[in-house]
Amino acid sequence: MVDKNLSNSVSFTQDSYDVMIKVGQKTLKVEVNSKNNNNPFRNKEFLSKVLNQNYKEFHVHSSILLDIKSKYFYNALSDIINNNDLKRTEKNMIKIIVLELPDIDPTIFEVILEFLYNGNLDISNFTSQGIVSLLFASSFLDLGKLLSHLFTHHFNKIIHTLNTSFSAIDQFETIYSQKIEQRRYIINHLCLEYSSIIFNSNYYLSFHKNFIYDILLSDDLIMNELEIWTKLIKWGIFNSDISQKYSLLSTSNIVLSELIKDFSEKDFTKIGEKIKDLIPLIRFYQIKLEDYFKEIGYPFKSILPEGLNKCIFKYNMKKEIYLNNNNILPPRKYQKIDSAIIIGEQTALLAKWIKECNFGEHLKVEDYFDFKLLLRGSKNGFDIGTFHKRCDGIDNTIVIIKIKGSGEIIGGYNPFSWQSLFIIGLQSFPYENYNVPCSSSFLFSLNNTRLENGAKNILSKIKENRFSEAIYYNQISGPKFGKSDLYLVNSSQEKLVGHLSIDFTREYSGTRVLRGYLDSTRDFSNLLKNTNDYNVKIIVGKERNIKEFKAHSVILSSRSIYFQKALSAQWARSEDGIIIFHKPNISPLVFEVLLNYIYTGVLSIENINISFVDTFIASDELELIEICQRIEERLLKDESVWKFPNDFITICQYEHFTKLYNVAFALVCRNPNVIFGSKEFLKMEENYLIKLLKCDDLELEEIELWEYLIKWGIENTDSILDDDSTKWTPMDFAELEKTLHNCIPHIRFFQMSPNDFGVVRAQFKEILPDDLIDDIFQYYLNPKSKLKYQVLPLRESAYNFNSNIINAKDAAIIASWVDKKEETYYHFKDIPFNFELIYRASTEGFRNFHRNCDNRGPTVVVIKVRNSGEIIGGYNPLDWRSVKLEENSPLLSHNNEIYNDHKCEISSSFIFSLANRAIPTLSRVSSKKEAIIWCGDKGPCFGLQDLWIKNGSLPHIIVGKSKQHSYEKKIINRETFEIEEYEVFRIIDNRFYLSKFIYRIFEVIIRTIRSIDKRVSFQIRGGA
Repeated sequence: MVDKNLSNSVSFTQDSYDVMIKVGQKTLKVEVNSKNNNNPFRNKEFLSKVLNQNYKEFHVHSSILLDIKSKYFYNALSDIINNNDLKRTEKNMIKIIVLELPDIDPTIFEVILEFLYNGNLDISNFTSQGIVSLLFASSFLDLGKLLSHLFTHHFNKIIHTLNTSFSAIDQFETIYSQKIEQRRYIINHLCLEYSSIIFNSNYYLSFHKNFIYDILLSDDLIMNELEIWTKLIKWGIFNSDISQKYSLLSTSNIVLSELIKDFSEKDFTKIGEKIKDLIPLIRFYQIKLEDYFKEIGYPFKSILPEGLNKCIFKYNMKKEIYLNNNNILPPRKYQKIDSAIIIGEQTALLAKWIKECNFGEHLKVEDYFDFKLLLRGSKNGFDIGTFHKRCDGIDNTIVIIKIKGSGEIIGGYNPFSWQSLFIIGLQSFPYENYNVPCSSSFLFSLNNTRLENGAKNILSKIKENRFSEAIYYNQISGPKFGKSDLYLVNSSQEKLVGHLSIDFTREYSGTRVLRGYLDSTRDFSNLLKNTNDYNVKIIVGKERNIKEFKAHSVILSSRSIYFQKALSAQWARSEDGIIIFHKPNISPLVFEVLLNYIYTGVLSIENINISFVDTFIASDELELIEICQRIEERLLKDESVWKFPNDFITICQYEHFTKLYNVAFALVCRNPNVIFGSKEFLKMEENYLIKLLKCDDLELEEIELWEYLIKWGIENTDSILDDDSTKWTPMDFAELEKTLHNCIPHIRFFQMSPNDFGVVRAQFKEILPDDLIDDIFQYYLNPKSKLKYQVLPLRESAYNFNSNIINAKDAAIIASWVDKKEETYYHFKDIPFNFELIYRASTEGFRNFHRNCDNRGPTVVVIKVRNSGEIIGGYNPLDWRSVKLEENSPLLSHNNEIYNDHKCEISSSFIFSLANRAIPTLSRVSSKKEAIIWCGDKGPCFGLQDLWIKNGSLPHIIVGKSKQHSYEKKIINRETFEIEEYEVFRIIDNRFYLSKFIYRIFEVIIRTIRSIDKRVSFQIRGGA
């Protein structure tokens, strides 16, 4: 969509145009007069002549063609202007520039002009060939914004059209084979902007091979090369005749090694034949050597080109020999970056500048960088203390700043770490403008547009005579480059201010000063209350729940990207100078909250009976990015704000909100009754129900799931079924089977007890396949039998775990943390530890911790907080002790001296919270010298009160203390709380326990032999 209302930027008189564009092939001239005062695009000045159906002359304005940032129009107009009167005519004393576009259909160009002038775009009646023609015309004219609009608002239709046209390439031969450059433009745009959408879903599995080929060929594909290989293999499986055999392809996040573990040589051969022409497009040489051989070279050796593994190895051993080898594909241009300010291609530019400033321009492209987000002001806070807390001690950082109002993007690169404190002895002191010499730091300015559209990007290196002033450490400021070149401080108004005083040129000649509030929000609440001068009317809601809001276009446009585009494009109709919008898909309560935020900058949602999920979705539609981020963060961290079942049913419709989608499923799996026990369950769509049935951690017994499924089936069957199935006719069973046909395969009958399955069979034998029943009975007799049906695994929640506080999945998460696995967690059946319960407070007594747990080795403590039900705890890799031991005694006897807050140093302990089981909190030790505290009159103590258990005023009362100090994060929002229950598990490492036990036995035997030998030797010498 255009950035402003271009139709109001010029005077619409007959003589105002200065460009004539001849589109199509001219054969016959016919004069036409067409006027429509309500639509400037339809005035005579725009469309004055129609010669036949394949030719039109369009009268437009050079100012608009230049404003849309089209490289094609910019070059065309510049060439004509610079060549005097070439391709010019005169009309009413105005020089008219003449452009010719013979290869573009006039109908297509008319649609393009409609979009450029008024922002309107309607392709609902376009044929596939029409869509392709529009895409190619847009790419030929370098209209990136039009392409973005097409992909954003018509993504499914565009992708379907492209894929169809690739699969029927003969039909579009004139378009595809003769316009390769435009074709590449479209594919590159698709790869650059929509890689994740395509490949994180199953879109790509049905793509035609030619389409996949062009995507893999693109340098703009924003994906890790290993990911690309994984997707290619899955595509090969899906499109070969073994695809049905591997139905687990539907699990999009399955790892490749799991996918191919049962492949035969014949299977590999089939896949190899399917992707043979696509394999050379993978940039194997850009993959780390270890990753290549682990994930590709060894597992897929049989389908790789002969000798590739050897070449990859040689290349990694002596890269300099192969640098100019044309057979080695270069790395893809752009990197994926988690940023709300810059895009992937700008990341590539920053990486290029880092290389130049650190190593010189000779550094090759294959040496690339990963960009990891450390801090986002709108999410983590703009306070200077937050910056130092999250960024101090980390080297090689880039600060990226978007200035409020102007939209300018500036920033700087620091190859060293940021610091706010220095330590002398045991004391720390704040830095105050401590300068750090550096020759490779730099400042930069980025234009917030596509780079290939002529944006001006400026690199500002440090002066040679100013190396000593490159970076400054200061506790009271954020990142500081130079004495005052660029630094961030907390201003007196508590707004974060960037002070910039540098001319962005190579030589730093002259200075200028720019000041911008990065988080300024003016309060327009008075305008919201007093709507006398409003010019926008927004009608929100539908049916009986409708409300009318009055607003001001200038406020809406400045605070919302959506309204900026909508108002500039005149999406809404106008009555008596008032712009009217209809938003039936947003509830009035939600819209009132969002409108209040637009005017005041304050989001008030806590005490209103509206859904956080509904507010998030409406915010996304209105492109209120900051609200989306804040609400998403709250939904991810606090399960109490979810309103089930409605929020779950809503979020199921928005699978592209991946994080919220996954959290919603995780919460429902933890507490399935919020869905299955609700009335809305019976109205749930089949595809959402199937997704639930597929969940491995759904906390329901299989027989319960079956009973719920039958209820859903009865409700959703067209014919009316009696509640008593004994009264059903064969036709009734047939109707029910038809309703449940797609759901039944996801019930894990093989994991039911024989009694439960007997009940199912007795009542509903008619809707179950006979061979399934035979397989189940065969499985009961011999689980290793060869069966026709796949045996789905036991749901993880079904594993028994000896705890009144945590379950098997919780234990698997804790075990993963013990083993330093934080990205992916163990399944309970795979954890390498035993959790041996050695203490339960409610059973052993709340004050008998040390009696049960001292000197027992590594332990995990889990705590259930009274009233809130929160689950917190910690891991101690050492012993617990309450009484000092005589180390010199062979029996390690007590000396009766009680420990009192004795500090123990260890770096592998941690504390945690499972309050939100979908997103558990891990807090590792940050000050290892006091990681564990031994104290005889307290229970387990982690850190300097990070998590302590103390006796209460009464024998049956025990309290917890939590004040962050020695660990990275707080795990509970209260400093003092009452404990309902706590348990301690001894952690036994199965990988080493047996060997250690054998070693200790062997050690005792050796000592005994040596002791006997000494006595025998003494007796012999004494006898002599």
